[in-house]
Amino acid sequence: MRRTVLSFLALILLTLSSFVTSNNPLSGHRRNFGPKLHHRKYEAPSIINEGTLSDFSTEDPLEIAIKFVSTKLHPTADFVIKDSYKSDHNGVTHIYFKQIVNGLFVSNGDLNVNVDQFGRVISYGDSFYVPNPTIREQNLRPDEKPNLGNVFDDSQYVFALESFARFINKEIAHPEDIKTIEHSTFDDGHHVLLLSNVPFALSDVKMSQEYIQMDDRSLRFVWDIQIEMEDNWYNAQLDAHTGKVVSLIDWVSDAAYNVFPFGTNDPSDGDRKLLLDPHDILASPNGWHTQGKKNFNNTIGNNVYAHENLRG
Repeated sequence: MRRTVLSFLALILLTLSSFVTSNNPLSGHRRNFGPKLHHRKYEAPSIINEGTLSDFSTEDPLEIAIKFVSTKLHPTADFVIKDSYKSDHNGVTHIYFKQIVNGLFVSNGDLNVNVDQFGRVISYGDSFYVPNPTIREQNLRPDEKPNLGNVFDDSQYVFALESFARFINKEIAHPEDIKTIEHSTFDDGHHVLLLSNVPFALSDVKMSQEYIQMDDRSLRFVWDIQIEMEDNWYNAQLDAHTGKVVSLIDWVSDAAYNVFPFGTNDPSDGDRKLLLDPHDILASPNGWHTQGKKNFNNTIGNNVYAHENLRG
């Protein structure tokens, strides 16, 4: 098992969100779509009635979480730790994992474990890929670490970028003007390609080769593309062989949150629900990801519903 601690904040709302399927993704207003992952699960037993998922421990919370994943959930999986932090108000440490297969990230293979101040696992969310024994994988890259010499071959990334440009009704008239920088983001060798001079992008386009798990629990070899535009901020996965868009998230246009809705006081009192664009259009007319003229891929601004709760 490979373990690497990464130093960037996890985009929790995005990794845990379900996707909303559009009947016509080429219409003027594109809805987010992609695999629904029916095997995803969230376990948060009532501590009073059912106890916790592990016993008391004095070990470091990261080691507790790693041991829990490696022994109880996915003994054969490779992963990295994307992020971890401790909540000051209750002492719970939150650890976020990203799955790796054949040296590549699984874009929707995420897992989080929550460890309380007594070293007990109290809840977890899991969307890791588990092979479907009835499917013979046909769309995988060779079982080897990515090699910059072939992973970022010009014809491959240009094909993927032009395919996505056509999908959003844009044109790249002079692809030869696009400049690229190969960037190794993490200690585990995950490589990202930064593209500048893309005509309709406001900043460098980020591209990397990953897997995405489909609803039949197969893996699809894809290009992951992140592109910031004037009115949209897309994160898409395109089939690396065909250029077809298999998953799309617009971090600005639409927002789907897999959350505990108002009225649910505690995770043990109810289930998460998928809420689409739940922002108040009067208080936040541009949603929760825009401040001024700048778009963000995390929630930002005055998005708090605050009220007195003197009795707890």
